[in-house]
Amino acid sequence: MMTWSPSISAANSLSEILDQLRDIHEPAPPGLWPIPIGWWGVAFLVLAIIVFGIWVLFQEYNRRRPYARIRETARELNRRRNAGSIDALEYATSINLLFKELVVKIEGQEEATQLYGSRWLDFLAERFNNRAFVEGAGRCLGSKRYIEDAFTDSGLQELVQTTLLRASPLSKTANA
Repeated sequence: MMTWSPSISAANSLSEILDQLRDIHEPAPPGLWPIPIGWWGVAFLVLAIIVFGIWVLFQEYNRRRPYARIRETARELNRRRNAGSIDALEYATSINLLFKELVVKIEGQEEATQLYGSRWLDFLAERFNNRAFVEGAGRCLGSKRYIEDAFTDSGLQELVQTTLLRASPLSKTANA
């Protein structure tokens, strides 16, 4: 018969118990996948904001692109006038057509198609908030081109610089 010795049996049984526990480990911490449903909502919201921002930027670019084309054409006309490849009458007529294109085709002000002479100059003075169209160099864009024998476009390039080359879309409140 075997006698029980508490110190030996406790040590043996403790090591046996510990041997049995060696294969038991703590569970691994939870991984990042699958992503919780709340994070899917955040990801969708961020993606929607990015797409909306890109759409707004694209719309603004498309709204400003015709103005950039008008400004580039005006710069080219200024360059040609300074180089002497076009005369004063051709320059004034081309600039006048650019103003018409800007207000009629780009800004959609159809009433401007019927304007000429002093009414056209008044319209331009109001649109660009510049009285030089009716009191200064801009008068050569009216009927003056066809009446005077000694036509001059003096000061027109400066007027183009301050108006047409700075043209930008009208604010939404100005269109309403």
